[in-house]
Parts: sequence; structure tokens; C-alpha cells
Amino acid sequence: MKNDDILNAVQEGPVKGEYENAVTRSALHIAIAVGIACAIIMTIIEWFVFKKFDFGKPFLIALTSGLTDILEWKCNKTKKMLVKGICTLLFAAFLLLLYIAVLTGVA
Repeated sequence: MKNDDILNAVQEGPVKGEYENAVTRSALHIAIAVGIACAIIMTIIEWFVFKKFDFGKPFLIALTSGLTDILEWKCNKTKKMLVKGICTLLFAAFLLLLYIAVLTGVA
């Protein structure tokens, strides 16, 4: 390897491998799943204790999950991620409507 090759490799910065990308995606999906589970548990506890629903937390988690899937689709171009992202964003929109309805007193 010539000095120019080494200098170019150092200037380009570290190249992420496919394994590192897979680990990052897996960790992100696990974190989102745990966040969704916690939001569901918190919403159920609020329902039993305070007799009201707060759809704000589940909305934020669903929005984060949907945007993550859309961004992953943009990088990988897999149809599964696009469908999952759109469905999750639609669910997030539904939760936002419920959140607004509860705040305004309609529901």
C-alpha cells in the first residue's frame, strides 16, 4: 500500500461495515419496541389510576418508529420497511387525533 492510499483512507474516515449497520438497526428496533411497551404500560397505569388516557406518549413513540422505518427504507429500498413505516405513521396520526380529541374534550 502506497503512502497516498493510506492518506486517502485516513482522510475518508472510518467506513461502516454491513455488520455494524445490522447491529445498529437491531439495537434501534429493540429500543423502539421497549419504548412502545413502556408507553403502553404507562398509558394503562394512567387509565387505571387517573381514569384518563394520555395518547401523547404512544404518539411520540409511534412517530419515531415510523420515521425510523421510512429512513431505513430510503437507505435500503426494501418494500417491507416502506409498508411498515407508512402503517406506523398512519397509526401515529390516529394517536395524534385521539390526543387532540381528549385535550379538547370531544372524546
